[in-house]
Amino acid sequence: MKTLAVVAAVAAVLAAPGVAQAAEDPLETFNRAMFDFNRVLVLDVVGPTMDNVGPYVPDAVQTGLLNAYHNLTEIEFIINGALRRDLHGMAVPTGRFLVNSTIGVAGLFDVATPMGLERQESDFIESACQVGVPPGNYLVLPLVGPASLNYALLIAGGAAIQIYAFSQVSYALVAFDVVTDLGVAAGGLRYSTTAAEAGGDDPYVSLRDQHQAYVVQGCAPQAPETTAKAEEPPPVPFRRSAGPAPVSRSLSARIAPEP
Repeated sequence: MKTLAVVAAVAAVLAAPGVAQAAEDPLETFNRAMFDFNRVLVLDVVGPTMDNVGPYVPDAVQTGLLNAYHNLTEIEFIINGALRRDLHGMAVPTGRFLVNSTIGVAGLFDVATPMGLERQESDFIESACQVGVPPGNYLVLPLVGPASLNYALLIAGGAAIQIYAFSQVSYALVAFDVVTDLGVAAGGLRYSTTAAEAGGDDPYVSLRDQHQAYVVQGCAPQAPETTAKAEEPPPVPFRRSAGPAPVSRSLSARIAPEP
């Protein structure tokens, strides 16, 4: 409850009247420097490490780590449900987190799904927009990639509270959380860098436009459902979906994107 109260307070401070829109890029000088830093990191460290180590990681270990990351992201979906005032959207991820954190051995095994608690992912941008929080300026974070300032602040606040809560249980749990997040962030960073390189003459502008387009779509009024399924925009991952769709949704594709 304390976590939800703090997140709600931050959302209230950031909220502003009007429809949220993708902001301009007044931080372009800083953003380009961070983009170049991330690009070098991906090309010289992340990419070679994943290419040389990834094939030797047993499938069982990969599955366990992915399950553990899924379990940690359930807290994000609890917050999303709170922002939407959706009791069911809060109850299901809460149940999954409690079951998998205990019976599932810190989330390494997904025992909640066979019990009838199906994973229900929700989009952070849509949740924030529903309570009137504008995205804020475009921002490129070191080691993370593209984000929107206000949404990054909300997620960072939630992450800090989560780490504090974990520290009250075990510092080993905190370490596991941080290491897991860094691993997924590295995969997401590699994905976004690869997408940017394939986007045109200026990779920075290409990645920024993809991110801003997703923000605009995420904050647009929801259209009635039709039989035709709209094509999703390219994902631009940020820690626990402060950018687009949850990183865990297509983790394998983001860790090893198509050339």
